[in-house]
Amino acid sequence: MIDYIGENGEHDLSREEVLTNTRNRERTGYDSKEQFASHAKETWTKWDPYYEKWFEHVSIYPLENGQITYRIPNDINVQIMETVCDLHDEEAYQQITCPVLFLPAADEPKLDVKLSLIGRVRDNFTSKVVIIPHSKHLMPIDQPHFASKEILTFLKEIC
Repeated sequence: MIDYIGENGEHDLSREEVLTNTRNRERTGYDSKEQFASHAKETWTKWDPYYEKWFEHVSIYPLENGQITYRIPNDINVQIMETVCDLHDEEAYQQITCPVLFLPAADEPKLDVKLSLIGRVRDNFTSKVVIIPHSKHLMPIDQPHFASKEILTFLKEIC
């Protein structure tokens, strides 16, 4: 909902820093998905239902040494991050003409910045804002029933 970098961005880094970090990112290997799950449960932040749901859908990539990883290849990730760094959400929102349902997560960083941006752009099109309570980055996984209900309600309102 906000720029990845720059003033009021999600990260206080330059484009080149992001791309260098992405190029050099370690891709830890595991012998099996079960080994990866065990490692994640032991070393990541508190393992909770959010990670359990994420883990059900995580993509696995082969490494040259025969192991697997959950991280996409760095060369592909650099291409993605080049695009992400160059996106300017406020400019993109100026081009929207269709109805928009904003569903920011309650427990995401910089929620106030996201809501401020939404407030500046939402008069340009039909929109509604519903903060998904008790949610992090992947709201449909955190709160599938709540998110689905809000989407259906919005669709009924605009139809």
